[in-house]
Amino acid sequence: MKPITEQRRQELIEYIKAALAAHVQRGGDSDEEDVFKIALASLTAVRHQWSNGCNLWVPRALRYLAENERPGGGNSYFNTEHLYQLARELELSMSSPLYTAPPVPVIKLPEKLPCDVRFDPGMIFRKGVLVQTMLDALIRRDDYEKELAELSEDERKARQEKISEFLNGLGE
Repeated sequence: MKPITEQRRQELIEYIKAALAAHVQRGGDSDEEDVFKIALASLTAVRHQWSNGCNLWVPRALRYLAENERPGGGNSYFNTEHLYQLARELELSMSSPLYTAPPVPVIKLPEKLPCDVRFDPGMIFRKGVLVQTMLDALIRRDDYEKELAELSEDERKARQEKISEFLNGLGE
């Protein structure tokens, strides 16, 4: 999953909520509804905390049992190593965040460009320009290049002639 901005995440959440409401109102199939719900869960994923604190006391309790005499008997060496291993595995698993759904990675962008940014051919955004302005311009540029790629050879020639006429008109 590619990272998105917080603004885009909010836009997607609103879009999916509206689409889901319209879908339910139309009485659509459950597969499409499930897809909407999965996407929404991923966009609104909340990190869960261990409510009972067991992420702290269970590994400590296992280490305590490994380091002290236990009344159960058995192979003390195996039990001790096993308890230490369990404590390490629990600490590792509990150090990672626990989510109800895999969250969409959200990137935090600065509001303004911290330095000049240059794109070929000849597109420059100066320090202090709003990042959203740069992103919008890049999206427009990408859309424009896609439109150009879809033109036939005749359409390209006609377009180039119009540009030439315009430029000639500027020189007069």
